[in-house]
Amino acid sequence: MKKRVLLILFSLLAVFSQKISAQAVLPEASTAEKPVWYYFQVKGSDLRAGRIFHLNGSDVYGKLFSEIVGSRNRYLWRFEKNDDGSYTIISRQGNKQLDTRFDSAKNAEIITAVDSSSVTWELVEYKNNWLIKSSSGRYAVQAGAGSNMEYVIMASTFGSTDNGSYSFLLYDNTTPEISDTKDIWYYIKSAEPTLAKDQACITDINADESSPVKFEVLAKEQDEEKSKFQQWKVIKPENATNNNVFFVNRQTGNIIQTAFDYNGYFNAQSTDDIENSNGWTLTFIDRNQFKISGLDSQNVTGYLNASFTNEPAGLIPGNSEFLNSAFAWAFELVSPRTSMEDVPTPDPFADVKVKIIERRIYVEGTDDYMVSHISGIRVAKDVQLPIGVYLITIQGKTKSYLVK
Repeated sequence: MKKRVLLILFSLLAVFSQKISAQAVLPEASTAEKPVWYYFQVKGSDLRAGRIFHLNGSDVYGKLFSEIVGSRNRYLWRFEKNDDGSYTIISRQGNKQLDTRFDSAKNAEIITAVDSSSVTWELVEYKNNWLIKSSSGRYAVQAGAGSNMEYVIMASTFGSTDNGSYSFLLYDNTTPEISDTKDIWYYIKSAEPTLAKDQACITDINADESSPVKFEVLAKEQDEEKSKFQQWKVIKPENATNNNVFFVNRQTGNIIQTAFDYNGYFNAQSTDDIENSNGWTLTFIDRNQFKISGLDSQNVTGYLNASFTNEPAGLIPGNSEFLNSAFAWAFELVSPRTSMEDVPTPDPFADVKVKIIERRIYVEGTDDYMVSHISGIRVAKDVQLPIGVYLITIQGKTKSYLVK
């Protein structure tokens, strides 16, 4: 794989195309408290092929995925399991429930959505996809254009057709956990298609001091020890003044700075020195992808971007065009997940006060605490510390703090 480094780029707009691939899976049942959202994509024939359920007003139509603009809510649905094994199907747009109604203008019974419906739905396997059958015995079938049908989803007695055969595409909004007090690590993987094939991850190559470029986007390592250079904890220090997060490498303890070195390109640096980093903002794009932005010392916004070392980096996409670009990233949890606080216990930090004065950490209210660097190295109490992120542990619980 051609070498790429991680760049912070400040630039204009560019354009790219997006694709979606179907998966024949039975949707997971969910609840309002723990929703799991799906696109419905019809197998279809002719111009109806590949369209997805789209709630337009109160009725449901087939729409091409490439035509989606703005909020995804009208295109997303979840399944609540009923006692008899059937489903109540609920839109993310206003929590409307899938129903049927007779439309006199179209002279047809069509699929609609209402606040509360008595109609339930059964999923019937058909040609490696699923038919969606109502409790009244009718199927959700995509009509053809013409006669003012506009690819409306009809409630039909004839279900065994490709235009009534659906796959369910998971909308996976997986935001990484803030893991100050938990042993949770992530691979930060590029969503750019060429790099995604190799599961390429942001890697701290631990370069020497002569080179400020310490990150590369490299194929995911299978070796357990080498892979630690690709594993990151997401932290938000207790004394931080905003909601920005920091990425800390498991092997080196280094962070990804928002400061950069300009040597023909804007190159991200790796160091345990937090002085020159303002932290990062995660913005969800779609389908488990995020853009990662941060301010440099001049308050200019930059984005983490995977680019070739010997070529100009791509231009920053428009807001709707980050998906699957070199500016898009996904977080993969390093398994198995382990937690240092699975069993709820009283918070020992509730009765103490942490102060940082002239790069010294003071804990008032207890003498039974430990201070360590983010890399895990224990440090002495009541000494002036180098700038960085430090962990304070009291009675088995840990929180992170900035020293700067």
